[in-house]
Amino acid sequence: MLLDIVMNLLFWSFIINSVFFAVWLLTFIYAHQWMYLMHYRWFRISEETFDAVHYALMGAYKLFIVSFNLVPYLILLILV
Repeated sequence: MLLDIVMNLLFWSFIINSVFFAVWLLTFIYAHQWMYLMHYRWFRISEETFDAVHYALMGAYKLFIVSFNLVPYLILLILV
């Protein structure tokens, strides 16, 4: 029973985080200038720095999604 709850939690956590990541990625691709100008008002960074920071953070976020949501879910799915 507890294992089912944990597996359900991991599955839905993966789905929610993946949707958030997809929205972030699509916003970065299709509304890049709007995102950059919004951040530029606060931080005064160059566009190259903005792109590098977002690229690094997207990579780290995707790594965390896979490491902490997908892999444990798949391991539990195999073991059960």
